[in-house]
Amino acid sequence: MRVQEFLAGVTQHEPNPPRSVGFGRVLGVVSRSSLGFAGFGFGFLMIVGSLGFLLGSKGALAPQLIGWAFVFFGLLLIAVPFIYARRVAHALKTGVLSTATVVSLDTSLGPGRKTLDSMKNGFVAGLRRVQHPHGEFEEHFQYDGPDAADFHPGSSMSVLIAPDKREVLLDVPRNMKLAGQPTSVVRPRR
Repeated sequence: MRVQEFLAGVTQHEPNPPRSVGFGRVLGVVSRSSLGFAGFGFGFLMIVGSLGFLLGSKGALAPQLIGWAFVFFGLLLIAVPFIYARRVAHALKTGVLSTATVVSLDTSLGPGRKTLDSMKNGFVAGLRRVQHPHGEFEEHFQYDGPDAADFHPGSSMSVLIAPDKREVLLDVPRNMKLAGQPTSVVRPRR
C-alpha cells in the first residue's frame, strides 16, 4: 500500500482527529514505499561500503575518515523514513481534514522526472487558499500526488491542517477511491 492510499483510507474511515493510527503502522507503510526503499536500501549500502574502507585501512587515517563518513551518511539515509513516518503519524493524529482551492499555478507539468511520484502523476506548484477554523489563508504549495497533472486554478484539494495554527500538515490525495467509495472531506466550521 502506498502512503497516499494509506492517507486516503485513514481519513475516509476516521475523518476527525484523533485517529487511531500508531507510529508503527505508519512506519510499516512508509518502509514499503519508494522513500523507505531508497532510505533503507541506500543507507545499508553506504554502511556495507564503509566496511571496505574501515577494514582495509590498516591504520591509515584517510580510509578511516572516508569509512566513517560512509557510516554517518548511511545512518542519515536510514533516518529519513523514520522522520517522514513521524511527520505523517503526527498529521494523522492531530490534523483536521479540510479543503484547499488552487488560486494560481506557477508550474504545471505532466509526468516527468522532477520527483519519483511525478513520473506517474505529474507535478504542480502554485498558490492555494486553505479553509481553516480560524479563517482562510493562502500558501504556496507543491504537489505530485494522484491527478497532479489535471490541477488548474479552481481545483480543490484535501489537506490535513493544524487545528491551532494556520499550517498545512499534509496533502491528502483527491479522487482516490477505496472499496468503491470516494474520499470524504469534512469542512471546518467558519
